[in-house]
Amino acid sequence: MHFGAKEVIGGILFITGIFLLISSQLGITGNVISERADAISSVLSIILIAGGVVLMAVGKKVRELEKIALNEGITVYDKNHGSVDERYRLIDHSGWLSSQEISLGEFKELIQEFKSNEEIMKLIKRNYGDKFYDKIICEIRKNKLSSKIVPYIEFWKATFGKEFSVKPEYLSEEEKQKIRGAFIKWNGEPDKDQRQIMKHYELGFSSGKKHGKIYWNKNEDLFVAVSKTPSDVRAGRNIATNFINLINEIRKIEAEELNQKLSEIRN
Repeated sequence: MHFGAKEVIGGILFITGIFLLISSQLGITGNVISERADAISSVLSIILIAGGVVLMAVGKKVRELEKIALNEGITVYDKNHGSVDERYRLIDHSGWLSSQEISLGEFKELIQEFKSNEEIMKLIKRNYGDKFYDKIICEIRKNKLSSKIVPYIEFWKATFGKEFSVKPEYLSEEEKQKIRGAFIKWNGEPDKDQRQIMKHYELGFSSGKKHGKIYWNKNEDLFVAVSKTPSDVRAGRNIATNFINLINEIRKIEAEELNQKLSEIRN
C-alpha cells in the first residue's frame, strides 16, 4: 500500500513519541533523571503521539480525495420544495462525500469541517468546485440558461465562499502567438489564413474609402481600423496587437452579459 508523506511523517512522530514515553517511564534516558525531566519528556511524548495521529489522519483523508477519478462525476438537482439549503441536492458518484445524496446544507457543514485544512480544501475545490463551474459553463455554451443551473451555482458558492461569476476566457499565449504569426504581413486586406482566424473568432472585414476595419460580427461598433495598403512587419504586428485586444474586449463583454443573465435567472 502506498502512503503519503504526511502519513509517513505522522507514523515517525507517533513511534518516536511512544519510544520517548516508554523510555521516560523506565528511566533509561540518563543515569539520573529528575522528576522535572520526566515530566517534560512525558509531555513531549504526548505531543509527538498526538501530532503523529493527526498527521496520519489528515494524510489518509488527502489520499482518499486524490483517489477520486476525474471521470467520476456529480449530479446536482432541485427537489423544488423546502429551503435553499434543503431543496438543492448533490449525488457524488465517487462515493467520497457520501454514499447517498446530500443537501446543500449538509455540504456546507462538510466545507466548514475541512475549512482550516488548506490541502483538503484545495482538493475539494478541484474535484467538486471545478465540476460545478464546468457544468455551469457547459450549459451556458449550449445556450441553456435556465433555473436548472442555479443549484450548481449555489454549490459552487458553498465551495469557494464567494459569489459565482463567469470569468472572461482571455486569449492564451499560444493563441496570441498564432495570431501574431498570421499577421506578420498585411497586404491591405486579409489573406486566406487571416480570414480563417477571423472566422474562428467571429470577426468580419469591410473596406472603406481610407481604411478597412476588422469588426465583431455581433456588433460592428467593436472594431479595429487597418490600412488599405500593403504595410511592413511593424504595421502587421500592430494590427495583430489590436486584433488580440479586440478579442479580449469582446470576451470581457460576453462574460458581463452572461453574468447579467445569470443574475436575472437567480432572481
